[in-house]
Amino acid sequence: MAPIPVWVDDDVSGNARDECVHVCIRVRPSSAPGSCVRVRHGQEIQLLGDGIALPGSPVHGESAPLVENEKHLFTFDSVLDEATTQEEVYERTCRSIIDKFFDGYNTSVLVYGQTGSGKTFTVTGAGRDRHPGIAYRAAQHVEQWLTRPDASQFETVVLVSLMEIYNDTLIDLLLESPTMAKDKDAAGKLRIREDPVLGVFVNGLTRVPVETSSDIVALIEKGSTRRHIAATSMNEFSSRSHSVLTITIHQRHLDDEEGFQAKRSELNIVDLAGSERQSATKATGHRLREGAKINASLSALGLVIKNLVEGSTHVPFRNSALTRLLQNSLGGNARTLLIACISPTASCVSESLSTLRFAARAKLIQNRPRVYADPKMARIAQVGHVCLVPPAWSP
Repeated sequence: MAPIPVWVDDDVSGNARDECVHVCIRVRPSSAPGSCVRVRHGQEIQLLGDGIALPGSPVHGESAPLVENEKHLFTFDSVLDEATTQEEVYERTCRSIIDKFFDGYNTSVLVYGQTGSGKTFTVTGAGRDRHPGIAYRAAQHVEQWLTRPDASQFETVVLVSLMEIYNDTLIDLLLESPTMAKDKDAAGKLRIREDPVLGVFVNGLTRVPVETSSDIVALIEKGSTRRHIAATSMNEFSSRSHSVLTITIHQRHLDDEEGFQAKRSELNIVDLAGSERQSATKATGHRLREGAKINASLSALGLVIKNLVEGSTHVPFRNSALTRLLQNSLGGNARTLLIACISPTASCVSESLSTLRFAARAKLIQNRPRVYADPKMARIAQVGHVCLVPPAWSP
């Protein structure tokens, strides 16, 4: 009798354990006067009337006056101040959760914040050689895992995809020719599908097999050049879309000839476009419409989180492409990390407060992480989830 694909609970008793979304706050380094950032225990963050303050010492900008009449205190899993390096961000927030990805758990890292708060810098940095961000460090992490001492005991396939959500439309950023992948139109726009076992997935998305971190980095850089980016008054290189980098691992122990313990897991690194106020960005025409689409999708995300936290019988995941795509990450079977980026400057206080409130709500979401064991990946083949690029194409 052929083995059946199953979800394997974390608890040996068969009872999956709920786990909250992990939330980290990152404060963007700022040269603007009047900012004040203080650190205490690395978990508490306090918003004052004219800036962001993390209670305690040491103090940056100690001479700057603080308005004490309006305070908002938040507690998160970790708070990273202005001095935190890109390496420290990865080691303190991402490494442990991505280790679980290698164990067979779906994992998501979501980066959220207003435009200009440092989201894309957190995800990619300034490239592979200048302050590399989470995506580049995850690529190195994958290669370290692939070259671990017992790697030769496993048959492993690693696939990479990269897409963007632009004006609520999914676009394949690795597509070379529209004829190379199915279920998309001539512009490379993708369609979201749902499977009773796999959950939500993007059918026909280009997934490229990789073997090294250099392979992954080449794909990140190729796709990033195709992403919609434009200048606004708040950000010279403002992302006009949400981007989703997905690394998929299929693994089977060589002694497991029948594939009973074959596992499949996905890592999603999501760079969310920044929330915008037209009065701040000075956007008009096409840029204004882009901003409206971005804000609408982020509002839909906020509504989903609100309904999940309140235990609503109906969660409106279908209100936007973004929320449908994140359905497995929010209240689903994934381990999820949210990195919320904020600016410490006085002019951004209202946006920073909004971001902190969003992050505080997200922290209340309960996921139920489980390993997906699919013998010989029969289920994935059945739904056509994997679309490999022909060998003739090289990244």
